Amino acid sequence: MPRVFRHITLEQRTTILTMVVLHLDQLDVVRNVMVMPGESILRVTIRESIELFSMSVMPPLLAYLTKARLDIVSGILGLILNTNIDTVARTRIGVSILTIILSRAELIKYTGEVDDHEWK
Repeated sequence: MPRVFRHITLEQRTTILTMVVLHLDQLDVVRNVMVMPGESILRVTIRESIELFSMSVMPPLLAYLTKARLDIVSGILGLILNTNIDTVARTRIGVSILTIILSRAELIKYTGEVDDHEWK
């Protein structure tokens, strides 16, 4: 994905980000990661899937979000609210994506990229 992201349009990047966030609670790296009572560690295959996702999918999304405008950030935040946020917030991938989105919103607010009217 990192190589592809460089060659696609802004609209296509937004679409990919939207689809990942919209289906976040359905991704294997989120859905299958819940540790059940009595279990203390994740299976090796699940850990490998999380690492692969973290190294291949997350960097391009992070790079895109660090430059995203407020309308994109707020739209993505609205989409994530339509997922099973309880499941998403209990996983490494989910927390990473939530942190990236909220960090970008904070940066937009404090750097003054938008005026108060637009922020509201």
